[in-house]
Amino acid sequence: MDDARFKQCPLCRSWLSLGDILRSPEVVPTGMTFVGPGNDRKLVYFFSHRRPECDTTFHIPVAEFLTEITEPVPLACLAGTPTCQRRCIRREDLELCGESCSSAPFRRFLVNVLLKRCGRQR
Repeated sequence: MDDARFKQCPLCRSWLSLGDILRSPEVVPTGMTFVGPGNDRKLVYFFSHRRPECDTTFHIPVAEFLTEITEPVPLACLAGTPTCQRRCIRREDLELCGESCSSAPFRRFLVNVLLKRCGRQR
């Protein structure tokens, strides 16, 4: 699946594989946040497509990266609760979250894998 079509760039229309998303210097992670209204909201990663003819930003639901998560994912989402650190509501926040929340493993993957490969460590 690493080379299969995974995401089409909304601007240049080129297809990116999961391998491209995970390893290409042309695909740069920029953050993570919730998008959508109320119960339809989804947690997504944002990426910049850094090709000379493109340079746009797009998002992918974090759930599409579940096969890459190497730790258990808690069932409960703490977003909006008193224990929430509010990191997932600020796209530019690239720090780790220490809560036992369904979003935390995806944040750790963003910080420890995606940002690290770009040299953007916290």
